[in-house]
Amino acid sequence: MTMKKLLLNSLVAASVLFAVVSASDSGALAGLESRGGAAHALGRPGKPTPLEGRCDPEARGPDLAQRQQAAGADFFDILLRRHDVQTAFDKYIPGTYIQHNPTAQQGRAFAIPFIQGLFAPPAASSNITVFSGQGYVFAHHKYVQPDGRAVYAIMDYFRFQGTCLVEHWDVMQEITGDEPNPLAYF
Repeated sequence: MTMKKLLLNSLVAASVLFAVVSASDSGALAGLESRGGAAHALGRPGKPTPLEGRCDPEARGPDLAQRQQAAGADFFDILLRRHDVQTAFDKYIPGTYIQHNPTAQQGRAFAIPFIQGLFAPPAASSNITVFSGQGYVFAHHKYVQPDGRAVYAIMDYFRFQGTCLVEHWDVMQEITGDEPNPLAYF
């Protein structure tokens, strides 16, 4: 992918993200800590999971946005903080999984072992911020490869069907440590 396309994809993701945050009301952000006007979560180990059962692809109703928000926060907590890929997928991606990452294959059968390899110790995820609304959930996070050779700022976003996640996009930027902007990435 060319740098121009990568930058354009990042700008599109950021525009959608700001639209989602702007369109959210305080009720849609319940359960997440407010940090500079954005929704922030996933920093408290041992916190009970908001949803104990599996997702519901047929979920509807006036509380759907809140249920999707809780599902998205729980999914990213399980995936990014606990690195329990199998549980995250079994609970929130039980069926169809449409993948837009150009280096990945379609479906759960490829995604689960691939992501498990990415989270092999001592891989680490931090600076996790989750936003949701309008049928999507986003996570912006820092990822350190298991071999420690590279560190990335990543934006993952998923589309909901009910409270299940069915489609995924992502953008990544390598953090080199010599960026001239002291506020870069996080």
